[in-house]
Amino acid sequence: MLDLIPNGISGGVFNGTLPLGGTSGSVYYPSLVSTDSLFYILAGTNPCPADTATYRINTSIYQSSGIDSSMDICSDVTAAVLNLNNADIGGVWSYNGDNLGSDIITIGDYNLGTHFFVYTITNDAPCPSPFSLLEINIGENYLQLPEDIPNYNHCQNDGVSNDLMDDVYAFNNLFGIDVNGAFYYQDGTPLSSSILTHEDTAYSDTIHYLAVGQSGCPDVDVAIYYEVYERPNLGLATSSAACYLDSSYSLINFMNGNPDTFGYWLNASNDTILDGAFNPTTLSSAGASENFTYSYTHLYCGGSTKGLTLTFEESDSPGEDSSIFICRSDGAMSLVDYLGGTPSQPGFWYNILDQPISSNFNPTRDSGGVFTYQVLNNGNACPPSESDLSIIVLDTPIVFINIDSAIGCHPHRVNFSTADDYPQGTIFKWHFGTGDSSLEANPSGILFEEPGTYTVSLEVSTVACPSNYKDSIQAIQVNQTPIALIAVDTLYKGMDDASFNFTNATIYDDSNLTYIWDFGDETVREDSSLNFIYTYQDTGAYMVNLVAMDSIGCWSNDTISIGITPVYNVFFPTGFTPDGDGLNDGFGVVAHPSAIASYEMKVFSRWGEIIFSSEDINYKWDGTWLNQGSGYELDAGAYYYMVRVVDTLGKIHESITGSVMLLR
Repeated sequence: MLDLIPNGISGGVFNGTLPLGGTSGSVYYPSLVSTDSLFYILAGTNPCPADTATYRINTSIYQSSGIDSSMDICSDVTAAVLNLNNADIGGVWSYNGDNLGSDIITIGDYNLGTHFFVYTITNDAPCPSPFSLLEINIGENYLQLPEDIPNYNHCQNDGVSNDLMDDVYAFNNLFGIDVNGAFYYQDGTPLSSSILTHEDTAYSDTIHYLAVGQSGCPDVDVAIYYEVYERPNLGLATSSAACYLDSSYSLINFMNGNPDTFGYWLNASNDTILDGAFNPTTLSSAGASENFTYSYTHLYCGGSTKGLTLTFEESDSPGEDSSIFICRSDGAMSLVDYLGGTPSQPGFWYNILDQPISSNFNPTRDSGGVFTYQVLNNGNACPPSESDLSIIVLDTPIVFINIDSAIGCHPHRVNFSTADDYPQGTIFKWHFGTGDSSLEANPSGILFEEPGTYTVSLEVSTVACPSNYKDSIQAIQVNQTPIALIAVDTLYKGMDDASFNFTNATIYDDSNLTYIWDFGDETVREDSSLNFIYTYQDTGAYMVNLVAMDSIGCWSNDTISIGITPVYNVFFPTGFTPDGDGLNDGFGVVAHPSAIASYEMKVFSRWGEIIFSSEDINYKWDGTWLNQGSGYELDAGAYYYMVRVVDTLGKIHESITGSVMLLR
């Protein structure tokens, strides 16, 4: 701000457009750019006149060069923009006294280290021209992630150790410097040393080498995957005995020392045994021995082998599983005689509850079930072996016949059945009295084509009781079914004669039948007449159905189709008397409605005027002008008409013309 009062001269006042402040009203704040004049007026003392001083004020803008600053830039940056905080635009950048001509520099043009750039602003007088400094530190991006991150893979307890710094130095040597990084496990725990010794326990981890970058350059994290593999365990060399059975053994189960399962097996001929499974029946006989080799090859732990020798011993035979049916009336039996194969003896018998039982079985006393025979194989490698004997004790079969319909009308189909608890293997023999038979347990849909009485029998035998046949007899009654038959004099007639002569030609040995006629026109009636006439009231096609039924419900039906066609017959009166007496009061076509599908009539005067028209055969001319009634009556005389008719057969009858006499 400026105090404009001249030195030692006070008491005057300022006059002008510039704003002034302060307690004396004489302080100027140059916040606006302007050029103007102020007048300082000092009143005179009589007789001295007033005096005036003129101030010419020019205000200029001050532009700032900003605040000194610094920047960190990594050497892998291509270019940077020079910038200072709070700096106004319009200044000039220079480096070592040379004008740069731009605020963008190429980092590759400058060495690593610290550089100073000057930003200068030239202001108009009386403002000073300031400058500011920008310090730029260019650091080298000396750590780059390698294309191949080293991985350590070793077998546990192989006596090898690794210095991880060997690999990190290889990265540093690319730049000829040591960045003094540090090693960390994946969970962030620091390593006490860069030396890794392969431990007894297999494990895997990712170790990070973390180095702090120079100014402007990022920190670098080099990851090294480190894995120690567990040394495979092949167990101990073993000699053992196994049972000579027709089943496959898993060889690994015979090895001592809890071996791992991912090895592979070879036999004495160096043939690979897939899945380590061996069936001893591939040997010539029981008592033979076989040598096997269990091996593995590991990428980091190398290879190893262990031997297995197996001697296969023969098992005593418990025989073969069997199932038998015995009849309740059979005598006592020795259970071992009913096992399959050749069971060794002695052995032991057990019931389903694992309770010891006798080897003798008596069906008149004992119940059937599943019984187990066991031989112990004492003194060899085979486990106790067993076989099962299933015994079903059958009683003498009880036979009966079920029929769904013992009485019916021919042709009659019947479904037969018997008990459903017969044992498997039961033999059925059906005889139906028609010459047909069946071996099914429950034959269905058996056809009896002719009327009559049929005797049906069933014989049943079981595998346990083959000599005990049982007969069961039952009768089937098949009644005659009437054969309904319709005869008619003709199948088609015109509406002018719509009466048909029907004949009941039903075939049946007995006349005691009920006949129900349906004529297809919603007329249904019971009629036992052999001949009768039926008249239809309208044209069309009709399905006539006759049902013939006897006293026990045997019935049949017959259906025929008949047709009645319309008859086209059109008549026009020669005169009419519209006097309201109800006789001949209107003029129009006279025809059967069933004969006409569409109709149009026009009536003309003698001068050709249309005095009436109609498209409805029931709407007739009443002798007035356009049928207007009272007050429009036309004179008596001759009038002319023209009619166009389409009959129900689709034929068009055009230009039917004539004259009619209107009589009054």
